[in-house]
Amino acid sequence: MAKNVDKIAERVRNDLASGEQLLAAVKVTPRGTIEHGILGAAGAVSLGAAGAIVGSTLGKTTADSGAEEREAAGIDLGHNSQVLAGLTNQRLLMWKLSALGGKPKELLASIDVRDLTGMIMGESKLLGQTMPEIVCTTSSGAEFGLRVAKVHRSQAMELLAAAGF
Repeated sequence: MAKNVDKIAERVRNDLASGEQLLAAVKVTPRGTIEHGILGAAGAVSLGAAGAIVGSTLGKTTADSGAEEREAAGIDLGHNSQVLAGLTNQRLLMWKLSALGGKPKELLASIDVRDLTGMIMGESKLLGQTMPEIVCTTSSGAEFGLRVAKVHRSQAMELLAAAGF
């Protein structure tokens, strides 16, 4: 992934502080961000308008829970269902991805690595499917999850190895 990290580092160089070096990066889905749309659409397909309302309500509960855990950790990713998480020697950064090509577009959030007490590879369920998830814990005790597509698991493992937890 070193070559890929170099390309990403070039694209985000204006977001890096002097002496800051991008060590690893992976596309992630913040916990709770996609359930709202998926459950609403699934409800609409199966039960029509009433199903859309019920599905959307269930998804919103999960989305709210994910947003609350990120808020407790001091990060705001808006309603972005996929972001690029990058680890530097100083911070964990998250960028909005462009609609076309999925390139880092706008820095959304950052956490100083000294404020992270742990990052582990866990698992989460999304509509019955198990997927890898980077679980981050902050010094305040807040925890948030960054789901990883199975195809990007090796990049997530590189990010965790770079973090040294």
